Amino acid sequence: MKSIGAEHVSCCRPRGSAHPGHPHTASTSAAPSEPARPVATKSIATLIAFADTFLAAATLFNKPSSIENKESMLRRHVVPRIGDLRLCGIDFAGIQELTLALKESRNRVCTRKPGTTHPNTVNKPLGCLKHVLRLARGGRGCGASGP
Repeated sequence: MKSIGAEHVSCCRPRGSAHPGHPHTASTSAAPSEPARPVATKSIATLIAFADTFLAAATLFNKPSSIENKESMLRRHVVPRIGDLRLCGIDFAGIQELTLALKESRNRVCTRKPGTTHPNTVNKPLGCLKHVLRLARGGRGCGASGP
């Protein structure tokens, strides 16, 4: 009894040369006369475009006051700084730049201590951004899976 590999070696020409009708050397590539298949491109939304989807999804499980807070944090702090980035473009370095920008932002509420930013001014928008990115990664986003 012959093995399949031995039969292939003994009956076939060197790779690259095909003989018509032989099963081992049948061409798998498309004929040159056939049109190329269209490649599906995946559009990846920017943070501005995805923010509306996030707020719509947040209305399912949050109180109206929470929705107002999330909308305010996105509108005032996150979108002006990194809203034009694609969701895949937001990485650790981008989040660190956002953190520094929020920390160095001018305090408009407390005029007695200019230059000091309350930690909540930094942490609340970052938490909101975390939820946006988590939702984007679960359904849309980059398509990359990770922890």
